[in-house]
Amino acid sequence: MPDEILAVVVSYNGSSKTLRTIEALLGQVGGVLVVDNASGVESMELLRSLESRPRVSLLLLDRNQGVGFALNQAIRIARERGFHWLLTMDQDSVADGAMIDEFRVAVSRHPEWACLTPNLALHGAAAQGRRDEPVDYAITSGNLVRMDIFDKTGPYDEAMFVDQLDFDFSLRVRKAGFGIYRVANAILIHELGDAGAPRTFLGRFHTFHSPLRRYYSYRNYLHLAKRHVRDFPGFVAKLAVVHALLLVTIVIYGRDRARSLLFIARGVRDFFRHRMGPYREA
Repeated sequence: MPDEILAVVVSYNGSSKTLRTIEALLGQVGGVLVVDNASGVESMELLRSLESRPRVSLLLLDRNQGVGFALNQAIRIARERGFHWLLTMDQDSVADGAMIDEFRVAVSRHPEWACLTPNLALHGAAAQGRRDEPVDYAITSGNLVRMDIFDKTGPYDEAMFVDQLDFDFSLRVRKAGFGIYRVANAILIHELGDAGAPRTFLGRFHTFHSPLRRYYSYRNYLHLAKRHVRDFPGFVAKLAVVHALLLVTIVIYGRDRARSLLFIARGVRDFFRHRMGPYREA
């Protein structure tokens, strides 16, 4: 199975973080594809240093076209090269040395499983899951997807650009009749925003993201809710609560409160104006 997996790493000015992500995958999968969204000179030089590595290939885009576009390029390339599985990775995640092997073990026990997600170790903390189990969604990073799923779900939503694409894709996977399964011993070391959220009830809902990321998060949540509320009302409601709590934590803990709230307002405005894709100044 490992040789049947193409891992795609979507990069954008990740510098050494992207290299760590790639190096952790080498030897675990059949190939590593880096799709770069027009990084700057420093990151680009580091990526070009990988071109001579076996089983590593680069797709360098001339402008930032978003995570969805990059992932869809990976789907196309995986099909062209005959891979049976696609592993999607963020540039700020590092796969444990046994992650792919644990996925292999899980699939050998449950050959019907076609969408798997790892056990996350966030900001250096220990992973929490204790057993393999079905889950409601998979984040993009570490998501192992059998290629035939895309025939049923269609591609990733490029209009969302970044944020909430993984939730949208997960709900489409479930709507197509597939389950999503977390593999307890498949460990992924992952960063969610910047570390340092206060250890309080509200603090656990807070992430340190830029105002621009807040724009995408709130705009795309509304887009997702409109698309999926009839089929998954509970999931949409839970995500609404999370976004409401996050709004409170931004006011309490946020590093750039005023601009974050401004960009959230712009995201809501642009949703109602049917403006998707990359953020554009009015």
